[in-house]
Formats: sequence, structure tokens, C-alpha cells
Amino acid sequence: MDREVAEVIHPVACGLDVHSAILVACLVRSGPNGGPRYEERSFPTALRGLRELRDWLLASGCQAVGMEATGVYWMPVFAVLEGHVQITVGNPNHMKNLRGHKTDRKDARWIAGLVRHDLIRPSFVPKQEFRDARELTRFRRQLIQARTSMRNEVQRLLARQGVTLGTVLSNVFGTSGMAILESLAEGRSVVDELPKLIHHSVKKKLGMLTAALEAPLFPVPRKLLALQLKRLEVVEENIQDVEGLIAAQMAPRKQQLELLMSIPGISLTSACDPCRDRCGHERVAHRETPIRLGGRSTWVPREWRQKYARRRPKGEPVPLQRLDGMRHRRREGERLPPRGQIPPPLRPDWKQEEGTDGDR
Repeated sequence: MDREVAEVIHPVACGLDVHSAILVACLVRSGPNGGPRYEERSFPTALRGLRELRDWLLASGCQAVGMEATGVYWMPVFAVLEGHVQITVGNPNHMKNLRGHKTDRKDARWIAGLVRHDLIRPSFVPKQEFRDARELTRFRRQLIQARTSMRNEVQRLLARQGVTLGTVLSNVFGTSGMAILESLAEGRSVVDELPKLIHHSVKKKLGMLTAALEAPLFPVPRKLLALQLKRLEVVEENIQDVEGLIAAQMAPRKQQLELLMSIPGISLTSACDPCRDRCGHERVAHRETPIRLGGRSTWVPREWRQKYARRRPKGEPVPLQRLDGMRHRRREGERLPPRGQIPPPLRPDWKQEEGTDGDR
């Protein structure tokens, strides 16, 4: 970027190469003969160092700042500079330097040249309100994934001991299943107490449950089961707390949430995802078309993801389902929509194959 190959858009610009402990800033401005003149400095990524960076940029009359979206390291830098200078966060794949020129100072100088000529396509960064909501919803997703992992470990623990509870109950962690698991963890005689533990809807499976629980549970697996149940209880409480925080955070968007929840199959937690991740009109204003916005929501009709679907009566709404967590179906040969594209409309000629259940 030393040569004048493009029009100078920002006479004073800065490029940042951000790392975990330190960032390198390169300030470029037009020299007396019109060529670029560089000034380089390094700052720690602590709050004091970022404030020094902001004061230095403002004192230098910097008009635009650019940096790569490297992990999470750019976020505190963006938070300190936001509202003071024009800051551009770009895709690292669009800002790569030439091979063999990879040092912190050279990267900062390269980014400064790109910012000076306005050659960086800015990535969309939502407002602080939506960034906080994004942190909450992503943390909730991590808790749900952790809960799923714990539940799978409990079922593997029982299977290793010959307790085939999962082959009888469709939901091992429902009302009846949790009562049985707690009785096993406490070392009580489950077979004798079984009629009192199970729900009336599972009474017809009493014989099958008795056969599945005949295998003894030894002391060490029993203690491990008790520990896993305690972990599950803590995670359940955390999920409820986070859901309360999400509801409070998205309270100002109550009208948009109610509009989304009017769609069949969309709950409050599902409606919060497009609100915090896509930010509606802000993304449309950021060169995002409504069609692409709908494709990013990862919502598709439930029939679309199945190989065969039954035909619904005319006028009956089609419930939606998220594609998150369903990427593993690609290995089974089922096609999923490419990222950024909406699924094809339902075809009226789809018919249910004999012997298949389209709702299962």
C-alpha cells in the first residue's frame, strides 16, 4: 500500500493488529509530497492501554480505524473506540497481507493502507443492547449443550451396568425417569417402589420397567449417578436464570417478539435468536436484503427437512423448526440449505411413503 494505486479516502487513518496482550497501531497520513507517512506505536490491551490508544488517535486527528475480527480480542478495542472514531471491523480473509510479510508492524501498516483507501468491507457489528442479548443466548445454548452431554453420560453409565431404562422410557429425564434415577442414586429398592414412582401414563409399561431395572447398581456407579444428577440440577437452575435475564434484556423489544411468536412453532427463546443475532432493520440497512435475512434465521418448515412429508389440509399452518444442531443429518444424505439461502417452498406433489410417519 506504499504506492498510490487508489484514491485516498481518509487522509489520516489507522490500522490495528490486535493480540491477546498487546496491539500494534500504525497511523498513516499524507506527507508533504502526497505520499504516505507512517507512525507506529504499541499499546497493552488492558483498559488503561486502550484509553491511551483512543486519546492518541483523537489527538492525531484520525478519521478512520480498521482491524481484523480476530476471535474475541477485537471486542474490548471496539467498545473503547466506539462513538469516538469511525471504526471498521473486517473479515481477516479479506485483509490478508502478502506471504512472507507477516509481522505485527507490517500487518498494522497493511491494514492502515487498506483503511486509508477505504478497501475494507465492514462487517456488521450490532449495538450494545443486542451484543448483550447475544452473550446471554449463546451462554444459554452452551448450558443446553452441557445438559445434553450430562444426560448422555448418565445413560451410558446405566447402560454399562445393564440398566436399560432408555429402551423403555422415551424420555429418561421426565417425571417418571427422574424419580427412578433419584431412587437408584439413593440406593433404595426401585422395583418395590416402582408403582409409586412412575406416572399414570407409564403404568402400562410396568412389566417392562421391572425387567429393565433388575440389574444391580454397584456402589461406585451409584455415587457417580448421584453426582451427575446434582450437576444436572445445577445446570437446570442456571438455564432458568439465564432465560430470565434474556426476557428482561429483550423486554424493550416486546412488540417484535410477540410478532415472531405468532408464527406456529416459535417460542420466546426461539424468537430471541433472530432479534439479537440479525437485529432486523439494522441488518437490512447494512446492505442486507430481506431474503438473505430470512435465510440467516435458520428456520425452515418442519416438512422440508424430512425426506417424505404428509400433505397438510389446506389452510393449516406449517410449524417451523431450527436447523441448529441438525447439521449432522448431512452425513445421512439429507440436503440442507446453503448458508445465507432460504429453503425451497413446499411442493404440493410430496406424498408420504407407505410405512413412514411424516410427524415422527
